[in-house]
Amino acid sequence: MLEKTAAETQRKQIGLQLQQLRTGIAIAVKEFNTLLNTGEPYLPFSGNLKLPEWVQADTNAVMQSPVLQVHQQDIVIAEKSWELQKSKKLPDLFLGYGNQSFIGYQIVNGTDKYFNGSRRFNSVQAGVSVPVFTGAQNNRIKAAKIAVLQSQAQYDFRKQQLTTEYLNSFQQYKMQLASVQLYERTLLGNAETILKTVDLQFRNGAINYLEWAMLVN
Repeated sequence: MLEKTAAETQRKQIGLQLQQLRTGIAIAVKEFNTLLNTGEPYLPFSGNLKLPEWVQADTNAVMQSPVLQVHQQDIVIAEKSWELQKSKKLPDLFLGYGNQSFIGYQIVNGTDKYFNGSRRFNSVQAGVSVPVFTGAQNNRIKAAKIAVLQSQAQYDFRKQQLTTEYLNSFQQYKMQLASVQLYERTLLGNAETILKTVDLQFRNGAINYLEWAMLVN
């Protein structure tokens, strides 16, 4: 009865572990397809999922992130807006040119003179416009400058956040790589040796079923 109960317990534990692994795989597949953003589900090819052992952390890769590129564009837009607001305080130069004709009688030097439209009259205007009341514009310039600083702060924060996430992921990769190497170089070979040995000892009567179940587990 003790051996039977122990065997049933071991089987339930193994079954629970198997279910947990299947659930983890299903979650990973969903996350994989979320990254692909496709309507049709895909499974990753499992020929060799290990990265090369010589992979090293390179934080420069973070700079290629589309998220950071968007923040960089926001900084450029904010700076252009700031420059535009500052330019509105500068004098505004204008130059105008007019060309027209007259048909009919016009008084020229006190004498009525007829014009038939063939003669052209030209005029030129030039001037300088200088803003007098600049208080409101100064406030717009300050607001635009604050927008530049905010965009830069958001970029710096996101860069630091992505760098931290990248380094944390790399540390997790190294930890998992060490586990894989331990299994491949030692544990899997030991497990195969144990399975062969306990089967032989159980058949020869050297151990009972409870001991066999514990060793196999």
